[in-house]
Formats: sequence, C-alpha cells, structure tokens
Amino acid sequence: MKRAFVHTVSCLARQLDAIAIKNFLSENGWQVVDDHKKADLVLIGTCGVTKKREDSSIDAILRYKKNKSDSEVVVFGCLPAINHDRIRSVFDGEIIDLGSIEKLNEITEAKIGINRFKGNFFDQKPSKIHFLKDKIRGLGNKRFGEKNYYITLSIGCLGNCSYCTTKNAIGDLKSRPIEEILCDFDTGLKLGYKRFVLCASDTGAYGRDIGTDITSLLKKIFERECDYKISLTYFNPRWCNDIISNMTDFFKSGKIDFISLPVQSGSNRILEFMNRNYTVEDFEMCIKHLKDTNPRLTISTDIIYGFPGETEEDFRKTLRLLDNPRINSILPTFYSERPKTKKFPKKMRVPHHIKKSRETRIYIRFYWNKTKRFLDNYLNKFI
Repeated sequence: MKRAFVHTVSCLARQLDAIAIKNFLSENGWQVVDDHKKADLVLIGTCGVTKKREDSSIDAILRYKKNKSDSEVVVFGCLPAINHDRIRSVFDGEIIDLGSIEKLNEITEAKIGINRFKGNFFDQKPSKIHFLKDKIRGLGNKRFGEKNYYITLSIGCLGNCSYCTTKNAIGDLKSRPIEEILCDFDTGLKLGYKRFVLCASDTGAYGRDIGTDITSLLKKIFERECDYKISLTYFNPRWCNDIISNMTDFFKSGKIDFISLPVQSGSNRILEFMNRNYTVEDFEMCIKHLKDTNPRLTISTDIIYGFPGETEEDFRKTLRLLDNPRINSILPTFYSERPKTKKFPKKMRVPHHIKKSRETRIYIRFYWNKTKRFLDNYLNKFI
C-alpha cells in the first residue's frame, strides 16, 4: 500500500480541504501517515494571506522536500495563485492551485475523484496552537474542536478589499445549493454532532450569486427542532443591516451562539482605504443589536493594524472601539503588503517598529479591559 503525508499551513477552510484530501487518499487505497519520511507522496498545503503565512509555507516546502525528489512532493493551496514564482524559486515539482485540485486524481491514479470528498470534521484534535489561541480568546470550542461539524457554505466573496490577495486564489462568490448544505447538516446530526460551524469567505454573502441568502438557509436549518448550536464565521459587517432586519429571531433563539464580525479597523478613514463598504458606526450598531437580542452571544472580531496611512489617531480609534464590552474576542493581524493588491505610496507605510508597538498595545488594552470587567463582576457578587 502506498503511503501519503499531508501537511497544511493555512486557514480553517484550507485545513478542511486537507481533511477532504486525506479522506480521498484513504478511499483510493493510500495509507495516510504522520511521518513524511515514510511517505511515497508528500502533499503540502500553503497559504499566502499574509507574508508570515507565505514564509511559513515556503519553510514547510523546504523542510518536507528534504530527502525527497521533487516528483514525490505536491504543493497545493492558495499560494500558487498568489506567489507562484516564489514557490518555483525553491521547488521544481507539481504545483496545484485551488482551481486545479482534480490533478490529484491523475497523480494518485484515483478511481474515486477528489470532488466527491469534503472535510466536515477533524478525526483528531486540530493543532494545539489553534486550541490554545482560541482558549485565550475565550472562544472555547466554538471555532476549532474535534466535536464540531464544519459545513462550507461557499467560496469566494463579493468584496474587493484593497489588501486582500486571497481573492486571486479563490475568486468571486460561488455558493453551494441550500439542499446540499441541508444534506450535510442532516448527516452531522445523524452522526451525533451538536455544534455546527458554518464556513465561508463571507457567510453574510452566502447565496447572493444563486438567488438566495443566508436568512433563507438559516430558516431551513431552524426547521430541525433538535439540540444543536451554530457558529457563524467571517460575517462581513457590510451585511449588518440584514442581521438587524432579518436575522433577529435566529439569534434570540440562542442556537446561534457565536459570530465572527471582522471590523478590521476602528477608523472610518482606514476602512475607506481598505474598501470595506461599511462604517464603524454600522458595526457598533450591529453588535449592540446582537447583544441586546442575546447577551450570551460570543462576538469575535478581526483587526488589521499598521495599515498604510494609519496615523496614531486612527489607531487610537481602533483601541477605543476595542474598549466596547460587547466584543468578546479579537484576532489582530499585522499588515503586510501582498502580491496583486493595491500598492500604496511609500510615504503611507507604517514603520515595522510602530506596527510591533501597536500589536502590544492592542493585546494589553483589550485583555486588561476584559480582565477588569471580569474582576468587577466577580467582586460585585460579594459586595
């Protein structure tokens, strides 16, 4: 029996792709092993969303191709469409972008095609680093967990953010039919899963390319009157009006107990540079509505710091936004210029040492406030 090793440096969506590939290999007679040295075929999943992720991907290629001929290694994921030349500078073997994943059928001489497989759950715990980070952020298992059932709603998005290079890899919005998603959901229920993580590049955009929307999908899901919880990932705040107008009852039920709303900045000026199509006030109004509807809802947000043109005052606006007690968790990201994105004038760049300082200030400010609120609540019980 031939043996294969699969490694990925990537986001949740690409990790689920890696699980699908492992299932595909197993069903086609391959043994998936944990040691790349014992493998006949090494598959390396890459990411290029940030310079740090790209560097990690290149390091992985260099590390895992040791003692292997390039013909025994396959590189896949987002990075081939983002920075193909950099991969080629260190690797001469097969490179597969997300749109050409069917090449694996030929490489592995598969009888059952890769497109028949999905990654819906981790057969073992995801990397410890993900668990540790989410535990620190107060998310528990609402995003990563071996007891979660993951359902991909769509790939791509309708946005055109100035900093985003991932769209070069995954393209415009491509939503799955509601019937397919419901079939996945019912399968998860039959397998005994109680938490469902709905995944997409932008869950709020789901269905807008096929004549439906996230509200219609959730109505169908909520017809299943059994015990489950739902996490909504990467819900772009540009769709906040939809949440307020059409989704209140879903959140009031308590079945949706986690949502990720990536605001990215507390400055409208920077949001305009980012081409995000909403304002800070839209975000604040939305999270107020959500918490008024369900105070126990966990709200997470993403922040990009050090964006070109970000002044000290812009950054202070972000810090003040993060003082909002309705925000339960944050995921800050260091801005790095990416290939095939908008190029800002050199004079707008934020120096590296200032970026690092802002990273520290974000964590100290947010978690100090969070700790202070916890202590205040705790002490009030005894006064």
